[in-house]
Amino acid sequence: MTDSEIVAKEIGLQYYSLDSVGIHSIAFDKENALKLIKFCRDEVIPIVGIDVYKLNSGNVNFSDDCDNWSCEMKSNEIFYEYVKRSCKLALVYICSSKYHNNSLFDIVIFHMEKT
Repeated sequence: MTDSEIVAKEIGLQYYSLDSVGIHSIAFDKENALKLIKFCRDEVIPIVGIDVYKLNSGNVNFSDDCDNWSCEMKSNEIFYEYVKRSCKLALVYICSSKYHNNSLFDIVIFHMEKT
């Protein structure tokens, strides 16, 4: 189970399995992706990357341009600033006008268990 799936189940988000395209992960529609990003920002969990898929007639497929995005921590950046920056950039990326209602987002997070 991926970190995104663990969090999605924890906070009750709807998601799509990517097993049908050979990827052991999940993807979210825009509404649930935005909820996940807000949760990550509030819980100080960085967004490491996003892969884009599309939903056609209930089937998950690769997006036409295999679009993706990633965000690495800068060498001089404190962790909290990285989290804020990665979440802000993820919001901008997902809200881009190039994505339509059938876009799905596989959001890769770095979730550390609280001890």
